[in-house]
Amino acid sequence: MIDGMHWQAPEKLNMPVLNSLIKEGTYVRKSYMIIPHHPPTVGGDYSLSNSCSFPNPMLHEGTIFLSPKNKMIQEMISPPKQQTAFVVNTTAYRSVGRGFSTCIMDNSLTDDQTVQQAINLLESQEIRFMRVHLQSPGSLGTNIAMFSEGKPYARDVFGEGSPYVEAIENADRLLGELIDYLKTAGKWESTVLIVTSDHGQSKVGWHPMLDEDSWVTPLVFGGTGIARGDVNSLTLSIPTLRRQLPGCWAWKPRTPAAGGGKSRGRDHGKNGRIILSSSPIYQNHQSANPAIQYSVCPIGFGCREE
Repeated sequence: MIDGMHWQAPEKLNMPVLNSLIKEGTYVRKSYMIIPHHPPTVGGDYSLSNSCSFPNPMLHEGTIFLSPKNKMIQEMISPPKQQTAFVVNTTAYRSVGRGFSTCIMDNSLTDDQTVQQAINLLESQEIRFMRVHLQSPGSLGTNIAMFSEGKPYARDVFGEGSPYVEAIENADRLLGELIDYLKTAGKWESTVLIVTSDHGQSKVGWHPMLDEDSWVTPLVFGGTGIARGDVNSLTLSIPTLRRQLPGCWAWKPRTPAAGGGKSRGRDHGKNGRIILSSSPIYQNHQSANPAIQYSVCPIGFGCREE
């Protein structure tokens, strides 16, 4: 996760690592997120159980119907069976840290130190699912929106000397360090790498609710078994996901039970590792054939029976 990554960042900025992944995997130029509103501004029940903006619990719970009773993806994977980890240099995401077997949230860490912490965990544990979140770009984008008057980059994240640009390009360098480690350690072949953000970035900085750039961010799938191709914008669907992530699926249709009861079926992800994930966990779809419905795990991981 590169916090606050503008959807045009791969095109406008010096991001050789991400652009290399784009050529080798699946690139969604504009991935639409839900509006990134924050508590306590939201108020109500949401603020009682969530410490961060709407997209984050949605990404972990896989639904817009958020509830403290919902299981998050890490809770479906974590011990005693599997190891999971969340590494981020802020405590803002504490509400979505629930259930990780290892959770590091430290405001004092730089982005460089955050990635090093992630690599240390990968060296010492068999991590099956990991979220690594670099907070600096989003924080610096906020500073540009609020405190940049009189600077060459005043209310312009892409302006001359912008610290946002520096942070995004540094995040790309750190992404390269993570990939180099995975390849050197022999873990790349069993890893699905998903690079994205939890929200976009306004050109004037931050992520104001009514600025469409706040809702849109790049999404890149990389690793073994990922198809090559570009998608201009994305609303997740079975054909798209199965076409672009063919190596991540062991899929079985589920047929509605007789008498209108609940249907049964499973989706099993193949063995592997998922890092920097930011994708809804499950979606249910009705096919053109009313006798068959699909229950899929777009990140190709885990199992659910209905």
